Amino acid sequence: MIVVVLVVVAVTSGGGTSGGGSNSTPLASASVLRQIEGVSPETMATQVKNDPPLAFPASTGNTTVLMANGKPKIVYIGAEYCPYCGGERWAMIMALSKFGTFTGIKQITSSASDNPSAIPTFSFLGASYRSRYLVFDPTETQDVNRNPLQTPTAENAALEAKYDAPPYTQAGGIPFVYIGGKWVIDGASYDVTPMQHLSHATVAQAAATGSTKYGSDIQATAGAIVSRLCNLTHGQPGNVCRSFPAVVGK
Repeated sequence: MIVVVLVVVAVTSGGGTSGGGSNSTPLASASVLRQIEGVSPETMATQVKNDPPLAFPASTGNTTVLMANGKPKIVYIGAEYCPYCGGERWAMIMALSKFGTFTGIKQITSSASDNPSAIPTFSFLGASYRSRYLVFDPTETQDVNRNPLQTPTAENAALEAKYDAPPYTQAGGIPFVYIGGKWVIDGASYDVTPMQHLSHATVAQAAATGSTKYGSDIQATAGAIVSRLCNLTHGQPGNVCRSFPAVVGK
């Protein structure tokens, strides 16, 4: 008999929180999450092939998969004020939702004083991700006003120090996404400028339908991430990974 054990991983596994007001931030709209989590693997696979994102996850050259609790580990380090983190979270939630379930995601807007400004997005602070295939370990280092929130674990900080720099990436920065030890995302995967000052509902509809350039970019970025996650999970779950027979844009 094979027993499958589901492990709930809190996504607040970075250091303790301090400053900021994110713990009182409202939860993300259920309808917004339904729209972005409802995009099919087939749609993402088609989008990433036909209209790929500006940047694919870069190979680290590693052959060993980074594991935690017996499953491939995905590391994210970002901040709530960061517009590029804001854009990346849409694609990350779309992609990771095909391998597990998020709860407690907060709905925020990136800093209005940054450039690009006021990107509608989400926060992983205080949320959880449940998956039989992956471990997701994010850290939100600062809130929208740049007050400190979480500190990366020593292991994740060491990964960022090594891989968030040449030759793995062009320049250090956030978001930093480390995909199972084999790929890394540094900075924006697509142009988030058209999303400035839009509502979450507007972006969700575009992301669900691919009706705008930024909407199709979210789908394509998610597809690029899913193709790598399927590599890590050896093609599981099959109903997702059969649309991604190979790693796209190696």
